[in-house]
Amino acid sequence: MLWLTVFGSPPCFGAAYAFREHPVVMAILIAVGVAPIVVACVGFAYFALTKPEALQSEDYQLRHEALQMIQQQTGHGVIDPASVTAIANPTAVALQTGEKEGK
Repeated sequence: MLWLTVFGSPPCFGAAYAFREHPVVMAILIAVGVAPIVVACVGFAYFALTKPEALQSEDYQLRHEALQMIQQQTGHGVIDPASVTAIANPTAVALQTGEKEGK
């Protein structure tokens, strides 16, 4: 919906300006240009109130699920810090292993 807002609304507003001498056409173009903006805002508000996890990035969701799986497997036991670090910050772990291999 955001892509439609970004690429659909400005041409509608430009066309409305071009047809400013025709009030009916201008009103229709403005309504069509405003519609994606309103729908995107309403959709964001809906998900923010009902399903905030749907607004999180896929990467964050995958890492969160991995941490939950580790916690379920170990229960209240000891969790390997290396696995938690690898999940929480995979870029740092990749850089560390890359530095060790490069030497």
